[in-house]
Amino acid sequence: MEQFQMGEKHPFITRATPHVCVLGFFDGVHLGHQALIEEGKKQAVKRNLPLRVMSFAPHPSVIVQPDRAITSYLTPVEEKGRVLETLGVDQLAIVSFTREIAELEPETFVQTFLNEQQCEHAVVGFDFAYGKRGAGKAQRLHQHGQQQFDVSIVEEKKVRRKKIGSTEIRAKLTHGDVSSVPQNHF
Repeated sequence: MEQFQMGEKHPFITRATPHVCVLGFFDGVHLGHQALIEEGKKQAVKRNLPLRVMSFAPHPSVIVQPDRAITSYLTPVEEKGRVLETLGVDQLAIVSFTREIAELEPETFVQTFLNEQQCEHAVVGFDFAYGKRGAGKAQRLHQHGQQQFDVSIVEEKKVRRKKIGSTEIRAKLTHGDVSSVPQNHF
């Protein structure tokens, strides 16, 4: 799997080739993340394009909510790449998340990281937010991209009526409650 950096010390336009892009932080690569990747694979096969996952380092909260920053990860970047490769991802783009990126208007974020990178189909979760103060929402991604790519929004994944999410898993592990981390989330 090809891995590359995008952002502060790297040009934004580094791998501008047609692709299907799945966006998110992907900490833990749990069943919710796997559903995104499965949708991305389906779209990539349909279009005969490589599947790219775009993730971020550090976690955006470090920049936008330093008092509640997530600095402990379920899956370090190196391991994340290995896990994503086993799931069929062709490319992993790690965006160096900076104050400048956090301040981008939603339209500029989409123009820079999707349109200029030649994304032909984007896959996001129902709660994906982007751009300054998270003002861009999944439902507006197609509009912010000026209809230059298609979008799939993957609905919330639940197990026993509870959302599958890294936040819940991280909280249980932080409190030493390892035995209650749902094994069926992975």
